[in-house]
Amino acid sequence: AEVLRLDPANARAYANRGVLLADRGEIERGLADLDQAAELDPGDARTLAHRGNLRAEKGDRAGALADLSRALELDPSLVQAWYN
Repeated sequence: AEVLRLDPANARAYANRGVLLADRGEIERGLADLDQAAELDPGDARTLAHRGNLRAEKGDRAGALADLSRALELDPSLVQAWYN
């Protein structure tokens, strides 16, 4: 949170916090942070893959497919996007 207070446009900080929140079971808050990260840096394949995986968990197949497909376009070697 301190990083975001000092640099509110830090996409990586939002993505990292989003993943941590989701890992703690706070899926909605995690998704919100990953949404913010993707808005700030739409070319970050890892962020899109994480968000796609969370969307898949929630049953949002269309959103998951869009995110994971875009992640693979950006980085075809991104393993976490291939297996979902």
